[in-house]
Amino acid sequence: MNRKRILFIDDEVNVLNALRRILRHQRKTWEMDFAEGVDDALVRLRQQAYDLVLSDVMMPGKSGLDLLEIMQREADICDIPVIILTGLQQTDLKRRALELGAVDLLNKPVQAEDLEARIRSVLRIKSYQDELREKNCLLEDQLLQARKMEMIGVLAAGAFHDINNVLAIISSYTQLAQLQPDTLEDCVEKIDDSIELASEFIQQILAFSRPQNTETRDICDLPTIVSNSLKLVRRCVQKRVDVCWEPPTEAAPIAANPTQLFQIILNLCVNASHAMDSGGTISISVSNVEIDVAKANVVSPKVAPGNYL
Repeated sequence: MNRKRILFIDDEVNVLNALRRILRHQRKTWEMDFAEGVDDALVRLRQQAYDLVLSDVMMPGKSGLDLLEIMQREADICDIPVIILTGLQQTDLKRRALELGAVDLLNKPVQAEDLEARIRSVLRIKSYQDELREKNCLLEDQLLQARKMEMIGVLAAGAFHDINNVLAIISSYTQLAQLQPDTLEDCVEKIDDSIELASEFIQQILAFSRPQNTETRDICDLPTIVSNSLKLVRRCVQKRVDVCWEPPTEAAPIAANPTQLFQIILNLCVNASHAMDSGGTISISVSNVEIDVAKANVVSPKVAPGNYL
C-alpha cells in the first residue's frame, strides 16, 4: 500500500517538532513533510503530490488563509484537502477558512488521538474521492467515445449526400465536355475542384474518427478551431437552422485537446438544431471570462480560479 503524503505548516519550529514527536509511530503509514511558512509549503506543493495539508493560520508573511486562496487558484493543488490548526477562537476567522475550502478545523493545543482521528478521516474521504474521480474519468472517456461514434454516423450521412452531389457535378461536366469539346479545360477544372472539396470533407471525417489520447493538450487558437469545425457543422445541422459565428477581435491561446473541442462544438450544434423543429439560428461566440474564488466554488465540475475563454 502506498504511503499517504502529508504536509505540516507552521512558523514555530517547536510546534513542528511536537507534531513530529506525537506522530512518529505513523511513519510507516504516512510520509510526513514539514514546512516553516507558506512560501516554503507552496514550493513543496508544486513539486510533490500531497494527500493532505495541515496548516497554522496566523504566521508571519502569508497566513493560512492566504495559503487556501492560493491553492484554490492553482488547478494542480486546489483539490488537496486542508485542515487548519489554530489557537484562536475567532468565529469569523474559522468561518472564512471554511469558505476558502478548509475541510476541518482543529484547536491548539491538539490532542494526539484527536489529530490522528481527523487525519485518518480526511485521508479516507480523499481516497474515496480519488477512486470516484478515476471511475468518472473512465466513464467520461466511454461516453465521449459513444458520442463520437454517434457523430461519425451523422457525418457519414452528410458525406453520402455531399459525395452524391460531387458525383452529379462530375457527371454533368463530363457530359458537357463530350458535347462541347472546346469546354474541356474548364470542365476538367470544375471536376478537380469538386473532387478536392469531397476529399477535404472525407479527410476531416477521418481525422475526427481516429483514436485520440484525451489527456493530450496542445496550445490552441479557439476561434480557428471553431471556424474549421463549422465546415462540418453546417453540413450536419438541419437545413432550416442557420449557424451564426461571431469571431472575436482578440482571444488568448488555450491549452486543450483540439479533437475534443471539435466534438463538443459539433455535439452542441447538432443537439441544438434537433431542438428547433421550426428552424432558427445557432449563435456561436467566444469571449474572455474571469472566474474568481467565489465563482469557482460554485462551478461544477470544480475549476480553479483564473482567466478562461
